[in-house]
Amino acid sequence: MLYAQNNMEYITLEEVYDWYYKAGFYGNFLVSVAAVLSFICYKKYFPNYITLCYLLLLLLAITASLKDFVNIMKPSVFYSVKGIGTYINFGILFFVANTLYFRKIIKLFYFISFALIIAGLINLGKVGFGADRTEYLNAIRDFAVYLIWVFPFFLLQNEEDKKLNIANIFAFLIIFIFILSTGSRSYLAIYAIYIFAKFKDQLQAKNSILVILSTVILIVGAFFLFSNSGLSKVFEGAVNNLTERASEDSRSEQLVEFFSQYNSDYLLQGVGPLGRWNWSHWPEPYYYLDNQFILLGWWAGLPTLLVYIFFLIKPITQRAQRFYFENINGAKLILILWVLACAGFAIYVGISSDSYYDFITLLIGLQTCNFTLLRHADEDET
Repeated sequence: MLYAQNNMEYITLEEVYDWYYKAGFYGNFLVSVAAVLSFICYKKYFPNYITLCYLLLLLLAITASLKDFVNIMKPSVFYSVKGIGTYINFGILFFVANTLYFRKIIKLFYFISFALIIAGLINLGKVGFGADRTEYLNAIRDFAVYLIWVFPFFLLQNEEDKKLNIANIFAFLIIFIFILSTGSRSYLAIYAIYIFAKFKDQLQAKNSILVILSTVILIVGAFFLFSNSGLSKVFEGAVNNLTERASEDSRSEQLVEFFSQYNSDYLLQGVGPLGRWNWSHWPEPYYYLDNQFILLGWWAGLPTLLVYIFFLIKPITQRAQRFYFENINGAKLILILWVLACAGFAIYVGISSDSYYDFITLLIGLQTCNFTLLRHADEDET
């Protein structure tokens, strides 16, 4: 991810070393192996509808890809937004039932968050004041996307260690600068929702006044810290870029152009993963869309879209059981916001093999794992 972010301009132009694509493919392949093994070993601890949705999504993605099967099997495409490998990797949700190693995987996501915060601050310091939105995106976009979808899970947990709670809040305040730098109004709204959820939760907890006062002190301290650092101009520049986009409509025009070219003959089977359409803001035929639900229904067909929506919505409507995670806060909220993002609320996201989506998939596992069966299995072993 660090390499991709720091070389975003070259990767966008496909001017990148072969080793980067190979490393990405091998990494995703290992995730696929883990996904398949997790499905085989742990599917019995999940509701039948999860197993059915996983198999149906994989089958439908393969079916939609048959007409372009030779091209879709290329390593550079196999784990793309429309790649079969991406749907194989959905199986990592079953890894939640591995009580020995899953906690370690969650901690890994946590530590990666802090590594990206440090790297992001360094990148923003290099960009400096007066940069345009493209320069900010080339410096921070991938970091910001990961952090807005992954770190809130840790922010919203009620840690027994108060110092850890304060550290998480302070880290999230730094992430605010990243969100500003993307110039994304939707991410600002998502950020505000997380902040509200955090304080709402804290108001119901013991020592809530102490936590809120500590947070206010952190906010004031962070303000003076950044206003007297080399990042103060970056902060000002990010605000200016966001202000310039305040009244910009970046969705409607694209959807109007897309539907003017939509062929309803492909409603059921989709146009395939290599389907393209002509967008006036892109010099060549375009493969994507800033609405993941419409994009999925377009290339893979309406049945695939309906299965995926059910795959997301059903876990949100059920209450997560508790076992080795005594408290799970924020998972359902993140999934709700992900549904909105897929519906076009947020940009720079997609059903993908990126690490932030792997985390979202694990949250689906947390919401649906039958920990009661898992506990009984552990008791039987002892």
